[in-house]
Amino acid sequence: YLTAKKLGISKENIEFKSDYDELKRYDVSNFKNSSSYSDIIVGPMPHKTTGMGDTSSFVAEMKNNPGEYPKVTEALVNGKLKITKTSFENALRRTRYYNKIILEE
Repeated sequence: YLTAKKLGISKENIEFKSDYDELKRYDVSNFKNSSSYSDIIVGPMPHKTTGMGDTSSFVAEMKNNPGEYPKVTEALVNGKLKITKTSFENALRRTRYYNKIILEE
C-alpha cells in the first residue's frame, strides 16, 4: 500500500489477491465486462484458473480479449513475473488508472 500511496493511489482503489491456491480457484470471468476494475497487475500465478475455457492462461485470456477485461499489466523482474516493490511501482505507473486518473489531476 505504501508504494501505491507514494504514487497518489489510495488503498481503497487497490485489491490484492496473492494466495496461489486461492488464485487456482478464482474465476477469471469475475473480471469480464466489469466496471469495478480498470487494471490488473499480475505476478507469478497459476496458468489455469476457473472460467477461462480453453485459453492457455489467465493472462492470455485477458490479453486476447481486451474489450472484455481490464488492462493487464505484468510485474516483471528480468523478464519474469515477480512482485517486488520496484516491479509493483513500475507496473502501477503503466496502469490505465495511474495514467488517466492520477496524471490528469
